[in-house]
Amino acid sequence: MQLRLFDDIDERALTPGQVKTFCELLLGCPPLPEPDVDRHAFLDAIDMELAAQPQVFDPISQKMTPWIKTQFLEPHFDAQSRNPMKAAAAKMRLAIPASSSFPGF
Repeated sequence: MQLRLFDDIDERALTPGQVKTFCELLLGCPPLPEPDVDRHAFLDAIDMELAAQPQVFDPISQKMTPWIKTQFLEPHFDAQSRNPMKAAAAKMRLAIPASSSFPGF
């Protein structure tokens, strides 16, 4: 792949900056806020961009859903925290399957 990001996506957890780049490429949107600087602005911008996109079929839930499950982005970012308690709690949240959802984005 020309972009290393697409090679890394299945090999390790993406950094917040890589998640931002991936979302911009996937959604074809203008630059999003930096998640390391203002996580809530980033998540709000993702939600706005997703509202303008058609939904896609999710084979896990058997429903039409947005391209990105934003409820998993915040725990994903927290799992990379330098605070070991915060990181451990976030990793546990990501490991517990939500009803009819797959912990991914």
